[in-house]
Amino acid sequence: MKAKETKDKSSPDYVVNVGVDDGHYGIKLAVEPGVVAEFMGAKVDQKKIFCLYMPSRVTVGQVSTGIDGDERSLYSVASHGRQVSYTVIGDDHVTVQQQDTRTKDYAVSDELLVLVHHALLLAGLGGRKVRIATGLPYNRFFLSGQTKNEKLIADKTKHLLQKVPRNMNDNVRLAQIEEHQVMPEAVAGFHDQLTDDMGQVNQKFYERIQMAPVAFLDVGGNTTDIAVIKVGGRGIDDSRSFTIEAGGLHVETEAIPALRSWFEMEPSYVIPRKLVETAVRTGKVRLLGREREVHQIVDPLRANHALRIVNEISAKLKGAWDLDAVYLIGGGSLLLGDHLVSALQEGQAVPVENAQFANARGFLKKMLYL
Repeated sequence: MKAKETKDKSSPDYVVNVGVDDGHYGIKLAVEPGVVAEFMGAKVDQKKIFCLYMPSRVTVGQVSTGIDGDERSLYSVASHGRQVSYTVIGDDHVTVQQQDTRTKDYAVSDELLVLVHHALLLAGLGGRKVRIATGLPYNRFFLSGQTKNEKLIADKTKHLLQKVPRNMNDNVRLAQIEEHQVMPEAVAGFHDQLTDDMGQVNQKFYERIQMAPVAFLDVGGNTTDIAVIKVGGRGIDDSRSFTIEAGGLHVETEAIPALRSWFEMEPSYVIPRKLVETAVRTGKVRLLGREREVHQIVDPLRANHALRIVNEISAKLKGAWDLDAVYLIGGGSLLLGDHLVSALQEGQAVPVENAQFANARGFLKKMLYL
């Protein structure tokens, strides 16, 4: 275990540790205990990791809705000799078309750069020095076996460490990223389970992994990772760890034409992503002034997607009878959770509390304690 720092965490010279799960669907932050004292008027437990979620919604160009002039969502990034403007899309920008984050270069894109800095700003870390850890899908972090994809890891590390966007509000100070580590997603779920928020070993989990291997099923926005941890936590079983192209955003994509057909919407009408998100996550959507049930539309889509994920995993793991547990993590596991539990072997699925933050917490705990 690493020694814990005892410096004054309120000092501007203190470098704040932050786990950043910079996903295609949402940015999840895990800020070390004792830094964020208050958030949106509520006190924050100083012995707990502070977590924040922000949807990964951004568009090229400036879309201002600030009535009081305190607009913080407009950014400018230097790219190929010119300045490119971006707007982080909030819930009030419901009709704005946003960038599709499901691109191969998302990990080193200016869209990601803007989203990460805006999430740090929302967490109250504007102007603070930070040490961050971000992730890559398993099959992008590793090339084959456990050979690291050194070029992509270095490119992503440098991109967030050296490139800095400019907030168009001169009164806004952005976080200063002093250090940046890149880690494999899903594996971070293991680090999250290994300790509590203050770095104390989770004895129940520790005893479990002494008996049998366990797996972490990380359902994200665009990809789903499976990482199998060997008995005793002695390493990754790379022969049974992999990534498949499936995630929560794929369910949304399938839901759009289904919703349009069900409600007989005009072909030219673009359903705002916020409405699609709500429909897929809750089975309800507000249209034409009233709330409408759409479980009959989205539930089959979620069930089919969960079954596809489990079928692909089962084919590659060949039943996985030796796995003591499959821990469900990632934002997509909240969307598909019940369907994943029913599709896996009986008693094998273990839903994780606040699963969407598991990777971010794991990144943070790896930096702080492991």
